[in-house]
Order: sequence, then structure tokens, then C-alpha cells
Amino acid sequence: MDFKKIQKRLDELEAEIVSLKKEIFTYSKNQTDLEPKEAASTAFVSPSPTLETLPKKRSPEWELFLGGNFLGKLGLFSILLASVWFIKYAFDNRWVNESGRILIGLSIGFGVCITGLQLARKKFRILPESVLGTGFSIVYLSLFSGYYYYDLFSLSETFLYLSLLSIFSSGLAYWIRKEILYIFALIGSILSPVLISQGENSYQFLFGYLVFLNILLFLISRKIPWIVSSFFLLIANFALYHFWAIKNINQSGFIVPFSFINITYLLFAYGKVFFFPKLLQKNENSGGIFPQWNWIFYPIFLVLNSLSFGLMGYMQIEETYPKLSSHFILFGAILFSLWILISRKKSDFFYPSQLEIFEMIHLYLLLGFTFAALLNFSEGNWLTFAWIIFAGVISLLSSKFENTHLRYVSAGFWILALFKLYFFNPMDDVNRLFLLNERFALYILSSLFLFGTYYIQKTKILSGFIEDLFIWEFSLLF
Repeated sequence: MDFKKIQKRLDELEAEIVSLKKEIFTYSKNQTDLEPKEAASTAFVSPSPTLETLPKKRSPEWELFLGGNFLGKLGLFSILLASVWFIKYAFDNRWVNESGRILIGLSIGFGVCITGLQLARKKFRILPESVLGTGFSIVYLSLFSGYYYYDLFSLSETFLYLSLLSIFSSGLAYWIRKEILYIFALIGSILSPVLISQGENSYQFLFGYLVFLNILLFLISRKIPWIVSSFFLLIANFALYHFWAIKNINQSGFIVPFSFINITYLLFAYGKVFFFPKLLQKNENSGGIFPQWNWIFYPIFLVLNSLSFGLMGYMQIEETYPKLSSHFILFGAILFSLWILISRKKSDFFYPSQLEIFEMIHLYLLLGFTFAALLNFSEGNWLTFAWIIFAGVISLLSSKFENTHLRYVSAGFWILALFKLYFFNPMDDVNRLFLLNERFALYILSSLFLFGTYYIQKTKILSGFIEDLFIWEFSLLF
């Protein structure tokens, strides 16, 4: 009985399948008949231009930001605050001893540094240097606290650890090309001897350590044009020397600080002459701070480096060998003239505009140092005589070589020389012979120089101001 029902049901299904096949066949046949007709009808219809639909700009997903990103960061910040509070609570209740506190600080610092390295590997541009700088600062503070507050490290151990950390952070800054990170390392390096100092006059160690930092920056500057860090180290050199000299310059030797002054100046000057201009021409991403302002920073740094060299050297010479202070100023003037000669021989290292700025700055420094040396060398009529000779030589050279800068400078020196001759060289001795005395001889000498300058310039095109100025100076003599 059951088999009959099953057989009947199978027969019904077969009949339904046959009917479905017939319907599908008739439907497909009708579709093939309609396709040629539709193609023929659409052949005479011109295609309408299709308008490109721009994707609709997605509105900011504030719900996702507030619900996920913002609250997630807020949660991380809350966890950080809770962790800090818990660590402080543990410290206050003596749950962690002194060595454990320092280890926790070092672990946090190095952990932050590792996080910064991971961000740098993922090509983040802003976060890595900030995170790395924060991590190194925590490590610096932890090492210093272990020495200063808990006596866990000796003086030599602390200095060794801080120096190694400075070298490592400097190398890391060079590797990832981040000048701001190098400045963080430089701050820690400079503060290390200051913080661990106990008031002793260890000037050999101090200046030797500063020379080491300057050499490290010099090696980096051979590959990367970082100038903001050079400013920072230059100011640190001057400040540390100045504060040391206030108390200890009379109680210390001469060779070590004077060598420090000359070595640091030569390192900065050599790097900015032979490396910095050529590196700027490569236009590579150096990771420097405000690289678009390098054309402003460069001349300012040249001036500050030279003035710092002159002030520190004069202070050192004046306290130990005061009779040689004028000779040191002349030595500085000779150095500036040598830089001018070297820059002309190495002109391929500079752009034409850079070479002109470099020569002009060192020319002004050369004249200024020479004028200061004459002021320190002589007095009375001899000083007036030296100033007149100096102003006369400059005015003759400016006229001969048609140098506009020298003309203005020589006019300024002439004003100073004639002012001193007119007001500070009176005829005190009434027994002097008329026209046969040194004051009249100085007037004659000034007249000859000014007349020679005017004679050279009268056949050349020069500004009316310069011509009137020399005529006025010449007439002032009479």
C-alpha cells in the first residue's frame, strides 16, 4: 500500500518537471526573438551622455569618534593617572624600597623609548621625537635621582651612565633624522655635569667633557645640516664658561680653558665653512628644526660664534696675561682674514649669495676686531694716529676695488677718527711751534688720506651720499 503511494507521488513529480521544462524553453525562445528587435531600435537612438556621479562625502562619524576614539584615549589617560597615583601611594607607604623606585622609573622610561621607536618604524612624523624625548627625560631623572636622593650610584658611575645615555640618544637622533630628539639629548648631556657637581673646581673635566660634546656634534654636522642644535650648544658653551669664570678663573690654569675656547670655535667655524653650505645644496630631508629659515640662521650663527670666541678669549687672556689681550684680538682678526681667503679658494662649496654673505660678515668682523685691537694697543695721539691710518687705508682700498660696503664702513671709521682728533687732541702745550707739532701732523695726514680717496673716486661712479660725506670730512679738517 505504501509503495503504491510513493510510486504515484513520483509520477506526479515527473509530470511537474516536464511541464516546467516546457515553460522554460518557451520563455527563452521569446527572449531570443526580442533581442534583435531591441538592438535595431536602439541603433537609431543617439546615446545620451552619462553623468558621472561623484561619491557623496561622508560626514564625520562623530558617534564613532565619541564612542570609540575619544573615550578610548580618555580611558588610557585615566589608566595612566591611576597607575601614577598607585605608584605614589606605594612609595608613600614604603611598599617599594629606593632601588625599586629607580628600577620602576628606568623601566617606564625605557618602555616609553621603545614605544617611540615603534612609532618611528611606522613612519609617524610628529609623535616619535616627543615620545622618545619624554622617555629619555624619565631615564635621565631616574639616574639623577638614584645618585642625588638615594645614593645608589657613585659620582663616577652616574656620570658614566649619563654620558652613555647621551651618546646613545644622540646616535638614535642621527639614525632617525630628528634634530628635536638630539636637542633633548643635548639638554641631558649639558645638565649632567652641572647637576652632579658638588662645587668643586673640576675645570679640566668640565671643559674636556664639553669638547667631547662639540666633537660629537661636529661629526653629526658632517652629514646633516642641523643648525638649531649648534645654536643651543654654542650658547651652552658660553654660559658654562661664563659662570665658571666668575668664581674660578683666577684659581685655575690657562691652557685648558684657552684650548677649549679655540677648539670649539674652530669646530663650529670649520663645519659651517666646509660642510653646512654644501649639505644645504642637496635639499634632502634632514629632520632639522625650521629648515626653511636656514638662510637666516646661518649668518647669525657665524656672527655669534665669532663674538663668543672673542669675548671668552679676551676674558681669559685679560685675567691671566693682560699685556697680551690686544695680541689676541689681532689673532682673531687674522683668523677672519684666513676664512675669507679659504672661502674664495673653496668657492664651489657655496652658492654665490652664500659666499657673498660669508665674506661680508668676516670682513666686518676683521675690521671690528682690528679697530678694537688698535683701541687697546694705543692711547693719546698714538691712538688717533692709528685710527687715521686705519680709516685711510680702508677708504683707499674701497675706492680702488669699488667696494660699497667698505666705503660705508670707512666713512664710519673716519667720523670716529676725526671726532677724536677734533675734540680729544687739544693744544695743551702752548710752547709748541706753530705748524710743527703732532696735532698739525695728524691733520695733514688725515687730509692726505681723504684727498687721495676723493681723487681715486672722482673718475668713478659712486653715490652722491658717499661723495658728499668724504667732502664734508675733508672740509671738517679745515
